[in-house]
Amino acid sequence: MGRSGSMARAATAEGAAKPELVFLSVPFFAVPELTDLADWSGKIVVDTTNQFAAADPWRGRTP
Repeated sequence: MGRSGSMARAATAEGAAKPELVFLSVPFFAVPELTDLADWSGKIVVDTTNQFAAADPWRGRTP
């Protein structure tokens, strides 16, 4: 969190789903778990989830 800046803060998934504008950046396999967290109707959801990313994005390479 320290490298994220002074305005960054940690939140639970439930708390993060409450605002009217939500940025969704989770592993693709976790998306179904989030559908029941909130009433998503009327919210703006910016989904940066990449369904095509492999579980190991480096595929054996060193970052």
